[in-house]
Amino acid sequence: MVPAGASEPPTGGGGDRPTSRIHVEVNMQLDVIGRDLEISEALSRHAERRVGFAFDRVADRIERIVIRLSDMRSPRGGESRHCQVRIELERGGALVLEEHDPCAYTAIDRTVGRMKHVLKEHLHRRRTRRRERRREVPGGLD
Repeated sequence: MVPAGASEPPTGGGGDRPTSRIHVEVNMQLDVIGRDLEISEALSRHAERRVGFAFDRVADRIERIVIRLSDMRSPRGGESRHCQVRIELERGGALVLEEHDPCAYTAIDRTVGRMKHVLKEHLHRRRTRRRERRREVPGGLD
């Protein structure tokens, strides 16, 4: 029985089992840095949320993510926000992407979105190379 004012737990599929989500805590450091731009609490939370959604499944392979935001003046006189995302991987190496947009929130969204795909491809290539090395026969043995 559900108390008054409370809602029933969500059910999944056609069964009566409540659905649940398991969140695994991973030690991934996130730094949001403003260069000549003040980072508000809301912007910082937005960046954390976007990073969490984008990299939750591969967080164990990421050691640190640095998001740098700065103001840029375009040659035509308009203002733009420059966003750089740098991911330092657990086993060494780093990936860096940059985007520009008049809105800092959109610049973060676009950069993190692109980085998600770049990281996925990078990890896929790494995994494929590792498998190929395992299949190779040591030289000189026939």
